Amino acid sequence: MEWINRIKRADWRAEAFSLMRSWRRLVLHVWYTSTRSLTARLMGVKLGKNVSFNGKIRIERFKHSTIEIGDGVTFNSHPLFNQLCRSYSIIQTVTDYAYIRIGNGTGCSSVRIKAEEGVFIGKNVTIGANTIIMDTDVHSDLTGSIASSINIEDNVFIGMDCRILKGVTIGRGAIIAAGSIVTKDIPANAIAAGVPCRVIKIKESPDNFIKT
Repeated sequence: MEWINRIKRADWRAEAFSLMRSWRRLVLHVWYTSTRSLTARLMGVKLGKNVSFNGKIRIERFKHSTIEIGDGVTFNSHPLFNQLCRSYSIIQTVTDYAYIRIGNGTGCSSVRIKAEEGVFIGKNVTIGANTIIMDTDVHSDLTGSIASSINIEDNVFIGMDCRILKGVTIGRGAIIAAGSIVTKDIPANAIAAGVPCRVIKIKESPDNFIKT
């Protein structure tokens, strides 16, 4: 009988450990989401509905600054949720009136976001593991540089280990390859890669690409 054959073909050891991982993921999700959400709200972060914190996250809101996280946003920073995560996530404003705004449905893994002026991330953006997004050169006292806001539009995909640097806009629907360093604007629907990041193709339609 078919059900007997299914039992014979089953890999019970693998399935047992898979079930154990699923239960552990559930426990970690409930613990981190409940505790981190409470902490974020107490420090004045505006949280939407169904925000998930799957692992450790460090949130720092400077006085008078704004951190807004939209509905359904997910932060993964534990290898049970993304095996490529190397560390916890950081969301940090560092000056008066700086802002970080993250749109609905966005997902991040071990992301580090630092805002001296402002970082805007649109809806349904995917940010790969260990990516850094910062609108400042950090050591402005030594370099004499000034902060410049970052704008990442809706439906952008950013691969793992990218660096998104100050003053750039990444257009709607763009794809940034893993390991890229973005120092200049990337147009909508572009596929871009490299150090520094440059446009390789433009999507004319979902199935049609224009080489640049």
